[in-house]
Amino acid sequence: MTNIKRESICRHIKQIIVMLLLLSLVTTVFPFSVFAEERKANKVVRVGWHEQPYFITDENGRYSGYTYDYQQKISAYTGWIYEYVSGSWSELLQMLKDGEIDMLGNVSYTEERANDMLYSSLPMGTESYYLFASQKNKDIRMNDYSSLNGKKIGVAKDSIQSKMLKEWMQKYEVQAELIEMTTQEKESMQLIDSDIDAFVTMDFHVNPQKYVPVWKIGGSDYYFAVSKSSSDLLNDLNFAMGRIKNENKLFDVQLNEKYLQNTEAELYVSDREQEWLSKHKTIRVGYQNNYLAFCSKDERTGELIGALKDYLNYASTALKNVELNFETISYPTVSEAIADLKKGKIDCVFPANLTYYDSEMQGLAMSPEIMTTEMDAIVRSSDRKEFLQKKQVTVAVNEGNTNYE
Repeated sequence: MTNIKRESICRHIKQIIVMLLLLSLVTTVFPFSVFAEERKANKVVRVGWHEQPYFITDENGRYSGYTYDYQQKISAYTGWIYEYVSGSWSELLQMLKDGEIDMLGNVSYTEERANDMLYSSLPMGTESYYLFASQKNKDIRMNDYSSLNGKKIGVAKDSIQSKMLKEWMQKYEVQAELIEMTTQEKESMQLIDSDIDAFVTMDFHVNPQKYVPVWKIGGSDYYFAVSKSSSDLLNDLNFAMGRIKNENKLFDVQLNEKYLQNTEAELYVSDREQEWLSKHKTIRVGYQNNYLAFCSKDERTGELIGALKDYLNYASTALKNVELNFETISYPTVSEAIADLKKGKIDCVFPANLTYYDSEMQGLAMSPEIMTTEMDAIVRSSDRKEFLQKKQVTVAVNEGNTNYE
């Protein structure tokens, strides 16, 4: 077991022990009725409650959601009790400005808003905004900004998306009518094809069976915002968020994966990419032979086998608006495959693990990783203790494999 794993396990055990000790103190030193009275005496914080996936109520009336979970974690440090106030996001933002609620989550920073509210020192997450159109709409085309001219584009009123959309339209000289809406975003999406032609929102609000992401408009961090009339909450909020981040640096990432992650927006190729695919028809993949479990050429059939085959089978139908065709070509070594890649005989090579520097020197571009694995050194049992202490070792590797360099 590594030191890192041991430290992680020990830290979790200590946290559990501390929690158990606190619970035992509460139940032994304070009778339950006294504890309940103290809970009642804790500060009540009025917070905005808006749409999924930030706040979710299931069929049994139980609560969850990105912001809900985050707020519950904060209350573990502050002792706050929440009073939930429902409304659309635009309505709740105005209520925050007017002091009718104390705190609202999912608020992007702008200088104008900073005049009316206070922001947490740390962001609670990051989001991206896309312009969506109906799959039936053939008039709005990817990478053809002029196809939006004369169209009606909906966006949440007083939102950061509205500000970014205006800047984006000005940058690309889009002459469209901007419709600022106060309804819930999912309700606004229903108006596409009737009252509006497109809508700007985050991708997790969207039904991918009906709507297509045409452009990414922008993105921003978002924060908890506190009413200026409730400024006494800010120090406790910042303290709690700092403790949460120190305990688990991936807390917001884990919430994102649980509630917000929706890769539908990345499952569409642009017009330029479709044009490239229509010209090439087939993507030629060079791979190293005899490199199982990743890839190898079946001696009997001559076909590709291994994890790469499974990946390409999945990738061929993974995109929403195009089907990919792959041709696989085996090579004795990765070096020989790269040589043919430079000559234009193939389109990509697997496996490749070049650094950015090495790939630049060779005039190549690296894709994001598609597989990961650990690499181990196999040594003689008699050399096990001295191996890491040697100043120089002799290592055997597969010839022509750039991954070991």
